[in-house]
Amino acid sequence: MRTRLFFVRHGDSLHKREGVIGGPKGCRGLSDAGRQQAARLGRQITAEIGSDKTTIYSSPLPRAVQTAAAIATVSGLPSSQDCGLCTWHTPPEADGLTHAEFRRLDIEGGGIYRPWQKGNETWAEMVTRTSRTITDIAHRHRGETIILVGHAETVEISSTPWGCSRSTGPSISRCCLPR
Repeated sequence: MRTRLFFVRHGDSLHKREGVIGGPKGCRGLSDAGRQQAARLGRQITAEIGSDKTTIYSSPLPRAVQTAAAIATVSGLPSSQDCGLCTWHTPPEADGLTHAEFRRLDIEGGGIYRPWQKGNETWAEMVTRTSRTITDIAHRHRGETIILVGHAETVEISSTPWGCSRSTGPSISRCCLPR
């Protein structure tokens, strides 16, 4: 009984192109290029999974939801959202601002294991949240294939629940969309 996990970083997004902080308010989804990337990846993953029992989960941010939807459209699979797959939970006052506007706010903080900015979660908190979510989803879908659509941080954190050892955990495929 093999559990397979595919970790997908969302496609090219409008918030990156616009230079804004892409929280729930600032994220306006995928660019045209991002939609094309997601559709292409959907075809690739669908060919890879074949007839495996498969589930798709995504972060609730529009860029991840739209990437998961493209994969779901090609594969015919349902997609669910889980905030545990989100990127940084940014302070509401930063969401949608340009990076220059955010720097002018002069919010104190920064550094690993300390708040990145006051009001934000730390790297350690994000690793814990994301790791717990990945582990919970993997346990719920033991013996199945799971496609997890998130962010660069989601993919980076993905091996943490397995002790960073590829020999002791489930098979992990990193299917990042190109930037």
